[in-house]
Amino acid sequence: MSADALAVAQQGLWLAAWLLAPVLAAGALAGVVAGALRGLTGWQEATLSHVSRVVLVALGWALAAPWIARSLVRFTTLAWGGPP
Repeated sequence: MSADALAVAQQGLWLAAWLLAPVLAAGALAGVVAGALRGLTGWQEATLSHVSRVVLVALGWALAAPWIARSLVRFTTLAWGGPP
């Protein structure tokens, strides 16, 4: 593999990590909030955790979608040798 190919692969991995960060943060936040509510109320229903996590992760995807799309298009353009 050439140095350019390795650089593109490394940039792609970093980009993937950055693009997933908001969605993972939303899922983690949902888990913490659901855990706190379960601890405070004593309600041990599993759907509280799952539904809140699904809703917040979907919201995270929806809010981050334009940024994710722009970043992926920019990366793809640069990877294929297009203008910066």
